[in-house]
Amino acid sequence: MIRHAAQTFKHLVLTVLLIIGGACALEVGLRVRRATKSAAVRSETTDIVSATTTPSRATFLTVAPKLRFTRIEAESGRPFTLRTNSFGLRNPEVDVPRPEGCFRVLCLGDDNTFAGDLPESFAYSRRLADLLQPETSTRVEILNAGCPGGCPTVSALLLRHRLMTLQPDVIVVHIDPSDLVDEEALRRHVERTAEGFPLAAMHPATAGRTNLATQLDDELLLVQTIRDEVKDLWSRGQSGGTTSGANRHADLRVNGTAFDSIRAALEAIQRLAQGQSVEVLVATAASPPAAKRGQRLESVKWPPQELTALCDELQLPLIDATGDVAEVEETSRTRRTGLLSMDAHEVYAEVLAGALLERFRAPAGSAVPPPERVSSQTTHR
Repeated sequence: MIRHAAQTFKHLVLTVLLIIGGACALEVGLRVRRATKSAAVRSETTDIVSATTTPSRATFLTVAPKLRFTRIEAESGRPFTLRTNSFGLRNPEVDVPRPEGCFRVLCLGDDNTFAGDLPESFAYSRRLADLLQPETSTRVEILNAGCPGGCPTVSALLLRHRLMTLQPDVIVVHIDPSDLVDEEALRRHVERTAEGFPLAAMHPATAGRTNLATQLDDELLLVQTIRDEVKDLWSRGQSGGTTSGANRHADLRVNGTAFDSIRAALEAIQRLAQGQSVEVLVATAASPPAAKRGQRLESVKWPPQELTALCDELQLPLIDATGDVAEVEETSRTRRTGLLSMDAHEVYAEVLAGALLERFRAPAGSAVPPPERVSSQTTHR
């Protein structure tokens, strides 16, 4: 009997060890997968994220105000001074309230919008201002509100908590492939309204002490994956296992739950903007990780069909400069995965300028109308 009990105990211990070993292997596999996936779209950006942003209890990340330090230009190796104003924008100080007769465009986005690896004068937002100003007697002001390491949800939160005070006439929301990864990583930190819109996102570094369950959820990808799968199964059960009816946005979940978060962020931005009669446009320009030298753009699936469908559903104009940027990037010697080159910023600005001029061109004379005329002259596509 003692021998039988010992063998049973031995088998039990081996079973427990196998379970623990399997769980550890799954955790390692999930971390390797996340690291590989993130590296494909976020390489060379970690340094600029830590150098320019601070953790936030409301917006997860925020660009530090009044920065001034020297960076090395990625393409030429020359030093330049990176500066931010009191709002954390890569612009000179901004007048609030907005001056009369000023047409103000607010550019929201991530690393590619902030362009921390390039001098301010080469970022697409600055080039956009240079292209628009000669076309009108109205003062044009393009504000660079990019947040390195951000995503559409962070942009929506920044707009909600800080940036609407800038009183823009137009908001341009940049979306690129890295946002799919960033949205997935962020969503467990987001507090939402009853309608699902982002309300706040607390960075773990600002949260202080947490209970054991929260710590496990934050540290172990296996726990997060199991939790998400259970929630997904429960949601399917509640909707009868279908993708219609209550879940009317299920067609946007093809690439995971990231598009659900992007949709909620865009709709939140749209609602905030409508309160001040502000026009919202979505723009994208990507140097997709899958695109290798010599590969044709047609084989690179960006922007995905889900993004186009999302913009159509929300009646948000989508300005797609991916094709124009890809032609430049294919011949660029300084191309870096996931980040736009200096030439790509120039091309992106040209596409955006053409779209803005076409959308806001006044019937008689001025190409860009005064701010008070924007809402009356623009229509959704």
